[in-house]
Amino acid sequence: MIADESLATLYRTEAGYWEPWGKTMASDASTAYRIPSAAYDFYWIEFMEHPYTNAAVRVLGASGGVTLAPRTVSDLTFARRYERGTAGIKGTIRGMKVPGTDELRKAGSVAGIHVLIAPRINIYDVRGDYRGTAFVRVAGEEFTGLVDALERGDDAAVKAAFRPREYAIQGFPPGRYRVQIVAYGSPLREREVLLTEGRTLRLDIDFDRF
Repeated sequence: MIADESLATLYRTEAGYWEPWGKTMASDASTAYRIPSAAYDFYWIEFMEHPYTNAAVRVLGASGGVTLAPRTVSDLTFARRYERGTAGIKGTIRGMKVPGTDELRKAGSVAGIHVLIAPRINIYDVRGDYRGTAFVRVAGEEFTGLVDALERGDDAAVKAAFRPREYAIQGFPPGRYRVQIVAYGSPLREREVLLTEGRTLRLDIDFDRF
């Protein structure tokens, strides 16, 4: 049972995005989560908030190939556990492709809009295990302004939301990791990096050059 409200499980959708499976496993035992019957990889994660710039999740444990089926209780044991460390990575993202206002309107929800406007930086270790994600986000009044601009068809204001943005994620042990950059309208980009204990590596990402 997970008691800390900052912890939750995460599952990967068919589209390749990571989604939380409920706020926490302990927050509301009466809630039923409706997801398709299949085999899933579950991740025990820690949420790390960076106000007004980005959010990040770091994996604490993983349970692979868990089968969910109707009227069946599935065993969710996190056999793989990952230690915390003091290494991290941060940088600036620029050169993001700007979706058209019609495409953003068709997204249909706040989450759908964020998929189009918010790059994700996924971190994998040398074994290929997923270890975390930094989400670059548009938040608060800026996001409200973006929605208003969409409603009135103000292309210039929409484009302004795609200014250079910061990302950051911390808490890894030292070692080599694979950084994967996922963004709307851009090919998947990857880079291998070496993280050092107690230090934060700076990796700036320009989609026109990276």
